[in-house]
Amino acid sequence: MRTGSIAARNAVLRLDGFESVDGWKAMPADGVEMKLSTDAGTHGRALRVDFRFVKGGGYAVLHRDLAFDLPPNYRFRWMLRGECRPNNLEFKLLDSTGANVWWCNRRDFEFPRAWRTVITRKRQIEFAWGPAGGGELRHAAAIEFAITAGSGGAGTVWLDELELEPLPPAPATPPAPRALASSAAPRQIAAAAADGDTATAWRSAPGDRRPWIALDLGVEREFGGLTIDWAGGGHPGDYVVEVSDDGRAWRTLRTVRDGRRARDALYLPESDARWVRVRGTRPGRGLAIREIALRPLEASATRAAFFESLAKAAPRGSFPRGMSGQQPYWAVVSVDGGRHKGLMSEDGAIETGRGAFSVEPFLRMDGQLLTWSEMSARQTLAEDDLPVPSVTWTAPGVEATITACAFGPRDSSAILASYALRNLWAQPRRVTLYLAIRPFQVNPPTQFLNLPGGVAPIRSIAREGSAVRVNRSRWVECVTPPSGFGAETYDQGDIVDDLRLGRVPGAQRVDDDFEAASGALAYDLDLPAGGEGRAQIVIPLEDRPGPAGRAPSPVEAEQQERAALAGWRDRLATPAISLPDTEVARALTAQVGWMLANRAGAALQPGPRAYARTDASPFPRGRAEQVTFDLLPTSVLFHAGDRIRIAIAAADPDSFLLLPADGKASYRIGHSVAAPSYVELPVVR
Repeated sequence: MRTGSIAARNAVLRLDGFESVDGWKAMPADGVEMKLSTDAGTHGRALRVDFRFVKGGGYAVLHRDLAFDLPPNYRFRWMLRGECRPNNLEFKLLDSTGANVWWCNRRDFEFPRAWRTVITRKRQIEFAWGPAGGGELRHAAAIEFAITAGSGGAGTVWLDELELEPLPPAPATPPAPRALASSAAPRQIAAAAADGDTATAWRSAPGDRRPWIALDLGVEREFGGLTIDWAGGGHPGDYVVEVSDDGRAWRTLRTVRDGRRARDALYLPESDARWVRVRGTRPGRGLAIREIALRPLEASATRAAFFESLAKAAPRGSFPRGMSGQQPYWAVVSVDGGRHKGLMSEDGAIETGRGAFSVEPFLRMDGQLLTWSEMSARQTLAEDDLPVPSVTWTAPGVEATITACAFGPRDSSAILASYALRNLWAQPRRVTLYLAIRPFQVNPPTQFLNLPGGVAPIRSIAREGSAVRVNRSRWVECVTPPSGFGAETYDQGDIVDDLRLGRVPGAQRVDDDFEAASGALAYDLDLPAGGEGRAQIVIPLEDRPGPAGRAPSPVEAEQQERAALAGWRDRLATPAISLPDTEVARALTAQVGWMLANRAGAALQPGPRAYARTDASPFPRGRAEQVTFDLLPTSVLFHAGDRIRIAIAAADPDSFLLLPADGKASYRIGHSVAAPSYVELPVVR
């Protein structure tokens, strides 16, 4: 053991109980306010960190010099709670030089309001930067916690009980789980729920009022979730998933309320335990399980990864194209320079704002549900060159055109979504149009710059008169009265499964702790031979916590659409683009329109999501400033010894003109211990 260090070999080490701020230093970036103090903790006192990202970006670092050895396998554990927006949470270990850093970076971390244990295992800690270039850290000289700007803002984070726990080596092949239960019906023993055969099942004995089944994993194991296949009549509706290290003291990972699925896939990211238990909480309700299995860590690496794993196992079209492993294309839906912007996918789904839920169309006719995967789609623009997108679906005997037109003032605009269906047959037919409100963005999970795409939270859905309220402050207003509406939580089922059965859920209002609720508006349209039917909704793009507003009438909606098109026509009339090739002229006119639709006020930006520039701030003159940004993906493979050159250009945020005017801006890139610069590249083995 080195002098002044803590040895870590067999016992759990309490590195800091955070009873005082002694030893900890606040190291905020320029433009970040930060204060350390103590407050009530889980036991005694806790370290309180108050911070404010004054300029929108930056970092708030807590540093403590603390030398200790690291065992061959280990995990760090600490208690944490916070009252702030999602931001990046970094845990860092530094070597004796202070120049080499290993870290675990939790991006867009949602700080829990109640105390929660955070665990960081050895496999999650990777080399970040420094002259060492990599390798395993065996002796740490300092610890850092860092809160770096994701959503930014101001807030408070509390830390308590930092421990280092040595772990035994993980077995190459974990032992098979052993099932135990509170009871069992004749010939339906607990082992049948963990034998890998869904033809067998465990069922609790009649009269067992508090049934449970547990898996003894043999050793402490990591997992990302749980899959439960229920036997007929065996879903308890309400239950909890609990874990334990010793089979006696249990902690709850997930609570399911009013569950109704035949298969429950549960999101339990970064879980580890020796025992896993499913316990019914509705008295008198028995359990019957065909199979219960752990889900791998990578299936729950993020919420997007979790839903992508579900999409792989679902029929094609059940999830949006972007969640199904395909690259989707989309168009922005906005007024000229609108503050808030929607997106419309190539399949006609409409994203209702930055990181927000989408409204996805489905058709049901002749007893079959038609999704984007069964349709052929064609994309067009209004009058061929105005930035008002449409998608036309073609199915046997029916054509559906979906148009998204933004209207209103820049700071309070809305989207008028029109769904026009035409019967191509010579006899009447009934078609049901479903507009599903889903917890997915149009922006796909493959988009990661600035804003992660993929999923969107839906905590609540409620019908209020002629409108649907989402997350308390967002609205979908029905211009055309629907034939029906229903909503359900994630635990209650999948909205597409309901639509395939020709129904909407029965509830008019739901709240979802898992934040993955969904709902659907139904429009039963009786189309005469060769005739048309139409439905319209309005989606305000700004939050409106108050009561529902009055939805426009069909006449008012048509007037808004005409006014929006006329406004774009006038806006793009000058400068006039006249070329011998009219198709090229229209394409250029359309691009000018997209530039105006994408811009944020007067500031041009390449796109409204990954390239949004709302956090831009001036560089201070003559002072080192940390800047973090993602490099665009490249197919180049770099080898050891290769040199990489990075060019940095300065530009005005509104006009992209080089500063100064002669294009000779001077920047000095730091490469010292005090101001290190580094590039992270993925390692291909």
